[in-house]
Amino acid sequence: MKFLSFNCISNQTEEKTKQESIKLFRGANNSIKILAGNINSPFYSDENVVDSLSDAAKRGVKVELAFFPIAGQGTKSKITKIQTLKLERLKNRPIRHVTIVDGKHLRIEAKHRDGSKTTPAIICKDDPPLASEWESAFESLVAAK
Repeated sequence: MKFLSFNCISNQTEEKTKQESIKLFRGANNSIKILAGNINSPFYSDENVVDSLSDAAKRGVKVELAFFPIAGQGTKSKITKIQTLKLERLKNRPIRHVTIVDGKHLRIEAKHRDGSKTTPAIICKDDPPLASEWESAFESLVAAK
């Protein structure tokens, strides 16, 4: 599976990638699919992230979160308060933590330790082939549960 394309923005601060992610969530029209580990991470606990995902769900965007529970991390998070959120507990750990927006935009987290306080990420825009590869990985992990 390829990880980068010409449409990817890397080497940004964590705050900048968070702001870019929020823009993607606010601009979503159809779907947001999230593959995650710790849903209590600072990213998924951030009010602006949660609000942008919640607003997307209220607009009719299908928001799905598939996560692999990490021992000792808990599963209570502000993100689980989104009313129409489809929440899936995974049996297998995802190869990467990825968010796919409308089948063409991505947020791909850099490898990091479980429970890490920082999660650097790469933003890829308008790359349906790359998004399709990650969407297949998302569907496979959800189906394996």
